[in-house]
Amino acid sequence: TIFALLVLILVIASFVNVVAGTFFTPEGGFGITYLAWDSQKRIRVALKELFPGNSVTRSQSDHTVHVNHGSEAYFQHIKGRFKEEAQTIANLRAHPEIIMVYDLFESLGTVYYTMEYLEGEDLGRLLKRSGRLSWQQLEKPIWETLQTLRVLHGHGLIHRDISPDNIFVQRQGG
Repeated sequence: TIFALLVLILVIASFVNVVAGTFFTPEGGFGITYLAWDSQKRIRVALKELFPGNSVTRSQSDHTVHVNHGSEAYFQHIKGRFKEEAQTIANLRAHPEIIMVYDLFESLGTVYYTMEYLEGEDLGRLLKRSGRLSWQQLEKPIWETLQTLRVLHGHGLIHRDISPDNIFVQRQGG
């Protein structure tokens, strides 16, 4: 429920000075993303939690993440990849095309990182909502995606999952 998610965010917040906001992506490949408030930086942030739903469960009493029996090796593997992802993004913060990662930490049996919060939506949702888009609507997101890939490839990184759902379109003025 939404109440349980807000309680969970408040529990997480007690460890990192992030005051809860809103749960805004129901699921991802490896986790859940929340909208939160960082009281030290005094900014809204996206809080990403490693929560591979088929491999873990969450305790109702203390919200700790528990790895399912038989999934321990898998969880450790993706935990390493999740940390690596956050660290890699954080190391690229000098590039305006790359989102800022602020903090990486472990708590409640899993891993979290906070990153820059951007207003907008992914291109997949935009296409579903709007139907076909004109070149004028697509030019900026495509150009920015190409610039981001240029930066990643320049650092020896390959994205491996380029799709409309993974291309973020900021709101005008965002």
